[in-house]
Amino acid sequence: MHLSRPLFNYITTLFLFFLSSNLIAQGNYVAYTSSIIPTFTDAEIRQRLNTIDNRVIQPRFTPIVRSYINTYTVRKRDKAEYILGRIPMYFPLFEKYLKENNLPTDLKYLAIVESALNPEALSRSGAGGLWQFMPGTGKEMGLKINRTVDERSDPHKATLAACKYLQQLYDRYHDWELALAAYNSGPGKVNRAIKRSRSRNFWKLKRFLPRETRNYVPAFIAACYLVQHYDKHNLTAIQMPRDMVLTETTKVYDRVTFSEINSITGTPMHVLETLNPSYKRGIIKGSYTGDYLTLPYDRIGTFLQYYRNADNPTSNFSSKYDGGIKTIVVENTPNQSLRHTIQPRETLYGIARKHNCSVAELRRWNQLQSDRLLVGSALLIQKSNPRIKLKPSRKPYIPFQKLPLHPIRLVDKFDAKKKPIKQKNASSEFSSHTLKRGETLLEVAGQYGVSLSELLSQNEGLELHKIKAGQVILLKK
Repeated sequence: MHLSRPLFNYITTLFLFFLSSNLIAQGNYVAYTSSIIPTFTDAEIRQRLNTIDNRVIQPRFTPIVRSYINTYTVRKRDKAEYILGRIPMYFPLFEKYLKENNLPTDLKYLAIVESALNPEALSRSGAGGLWQFMPGTGKEMGLKINRTVDERSDPHKATLAACKYLQQLYDRYHDWELALAAYNSGPGKVNRAIKRSRSRNFWKLKRFLPRETRNYVPAFIAACYLVQHYDKHNLTAIQMPRDMVLTETTKVYDRVTFSEINSITGTPMHVLETLNPSYKRGIIKGSYTGDYLTLPYDRIGTFLQYYRNADNPTSNFSSKYDGGIKTIVVENTPNQSLRHTIQPRETLYGIARKHNCSVAELRRWNQLQSDRLLVGSALLIQKSNPRIKLKPSRKPYIPFQKLPLHPIRLVDKFDAKKKPIKQKNASSEFSSHTLKRGETLLEVAGQYGVSLSELLSQNEGLELHKIKAGQVILLKK
């Protein structure tokens, strides 16, 4: 019997429906859920939008809003599941900075519209990062953009810049819908639309805006809908690797490379690059204001053991995850302190280098809230630098687990104050290597077939960027 094509398609659809229902009944829903795309009426979508509580805009149902919702839930489901998977990485961070700047936390949905939560997103017009700053606007907001670093891709600094810019726009319009439109197209086009429409209501003036900006607020509403109702559309978040989600962030002030961090902590290079996308060449140059470094939570302790000039780490998931490094205790020696009088053009970074301490220590000793210095005022300097001691709630990750029970001190033959290690104690177990001019610790480690972490652990007090020609390094035979 020959079936007509419409009848054949109907029977095929009916068969697939019963097959899917049977699989769900058998408990195989998860394996097949992505292939089942439920459909809903406009009335059902409208009802869900009415239940969304959003402090930025009042969600409303329009044909454009419905079109964007269909894009997420039907046409580009893979993109929607990618976005949902990245929410745990970035939304807690966005909420933290938005709260600190007294802005509505619902502005976090703006990053979905701008970049689909991809910090390396780059538009055809040149906008980049999670918040899609144009180079000029990014620099105006204080972001560095050059050959080695693009802070538009730094989740922390870019979010702070976005908070600053959004606050400026809201102060101008006192309306979040207009502020969002201005964020997309610039205040000039919004001002012209207000003038031509003689209205400050977005929905009345939007026809005078460029097409992209006209659809910007509807896209924002659809992003809110996606996050709050994705499960009803059988969407499943693409789970990110554990090392990408459970992270901690610290600030570093001295130069360090990804290869050195990889050697110290064992963090894979692709993880370092994903968590720190703003560093184009895998180099953190260091500055007196500090640069952010994000690592998996169970590797930050190992890094801090060998890298002194870093701020205390702050967990992106301190409220949701109870583990990893809990506290950092600073033990000060009882030695007397001295005072440094601030001279013209001096910076915290320069003062720290002069007194062989870190910027973080200067801030802590003097309870500084910013990096601004008043010429003529005095800074307290501890004569004996505090020693950072980690107190983990669980054993931190150490790549090779070959730390000696009694670490051997570094011997500097040009420092008469230091007592050399007696050869009768060390010669049997250790050999020595004298650093040549321009030689790095990585090169020494490679020459003797040991890891950088092993080299550092065998020479207590040895730091990556405070070495000089003539220093003697001990290595286990």
